[in-house]
Amino acid sequence: MKKVCIDGEFYGVKCGRDKDLIKREYEILSSLDHPGWVKVFGIEEKDGEACYIMEWIEGERIDRVLTTPLSGEEIPRFKEYLSQILSALLHIHSRSLIHGDLKPEHIIVTPG
Repeated sequence: MKKVCIDGEFYGVKCGRDKDLIKREYEILSSLDHPGWVKVFGIEEKDGEACYIMEWIEGERIDRVLTTPLSGEEIPRFKEYLSQILSALLHIHSRSLIHGDLKPEHIIVTPG
């Protein structure tokens, strides 16, 4: 994914040569209405690739935010993160969808 600036706003752009896969990802993301999933704004084909644009989430990967083992003061924060992650996963599972590539670099912790 690339970070781009359009009219002073940052967005993420994901492109791929497997147009069907990129289109399917876009369709799934555009059907989701949950704060745990990025919003997508459009898709287009260009130069043999399909690309979609999504909101840019500013933050850190979860594995860089939490230390191992967790300190006592991190446990309440960890519980909140876990609650939000489970809520996002339940949202897609209720639509008979699975993530398929869940890993720390795909979980972004935002400031605040």
